[in-house]
Amino acid sequence: MSDVFRNVSDLLPKVIAVWDAKRESPYVLDLIEVLLPGGSEGVQRASALRTMESTRRTKGLPIPDRFEEAVQGEFNRHSTTSTVFKKRGVPADGLFSSRLVGNTAFWAVDPERALVWLAVRVLDPAAIMGQVRGPGGHSPSTAA
Repeated sequence: MSDVFRNVSDLLPKVIAVWDAKRESPYVLDLIEVLLPGGSEGVQRASALRTMESTRRTKGLPIPDRFEEAVQGEFNRHSTTSTVFKKRGVPADGLFSSRLVGNTAFWAVDPERALVWLAVRVLDPAAIMGQVRGPGGHSPSTAA
């Protein structure tokens, strides 16, 4: 696993803790969390959807009747390979990509773009980079 993938993996638990209060894009964080372990090869779309639904049930989060369509729509809004994304004209939101292998769709996340997206929308970028000092002037990783 590359350093970028590892950095995003390390960041996710911190982000999840604050995300519920900032639900501007309800499935983007879920998608990042599910797709990240797939690396650049991605995760089968069907498997990603099953995992997301199961995780949301476990966490007691809402699951709409048209869950698959809702997730697909959010994926399309942030997928560089989607015409929906291209029409939006917001390149910084290009977090995901998809590819077909035979009849099987694979979804992937770009970890560098995901890190920036998370920093801008969810957390203070300085905190992510370890530049914020906690109590006693220590960085968050060394604060007691």
